[in-house]
Amino acid sequence: MLPFFRKHPVKLHLSEVRVLPRKDFLRHLEGGFFGKAPDNRLAAELKDVFAYPFAADVPAPSDKDFAIDVAIEGHSRGGWGDLSGGDLAFPIVWRPKVRISARVYNLKSGQNRAVLRVVERMSWSEYLSLLGSWRVQLGLRAPADRQRMLRLVQTAGHRLKSKIEDKVL
Repeated sequence: MLPFFRKHPVKLHLSEVRVLPRKDFLRHLEGGFFGKAPDNRLAAELKDVFAYPFAADVPAPSDKDFAIDVAIEGHSRGGWGDLSGGDLAFPIVWRPKVRISARVYNLKSGQNRAVLRVVERMSWSEYLSLLGSWRVQLGLRAPADRQRMLRLVQTAGHRLKSKIEDKVL
């Protein structure tokens, strides 16, 4: 292969992982596990998915060193309710979902290389089977518990990681 067609190796480093506070209307209807404060367990799960060396540990960055900032922009654990007025009532149903974005930039110059986003939702069949539980119907349990939300974050993180590696590497 000719040398000018060869890709040069790139090193990826993890810079920051954070969960942005929720500002949507549905957070008032969900309450509980995902209140107004960001959930650091989701960020810890993403750090496990993006197992790159930390950008702060690079003593002298080169042009081949890229850093990744990962943020959970939005998350919802799902729910149901109704909008009623008089004799009319409209059901409202929303599935659990996680929206994650990543900014890839050159560690030396700070120039952006890519901004990527991934949205992962629970399937309708799984969600509707969870809504049928008597604990969910009585309001004793959320439709998506902590383990299911962490699994959604993990799946979305793996999809985003593969998109980053396809785009950058």
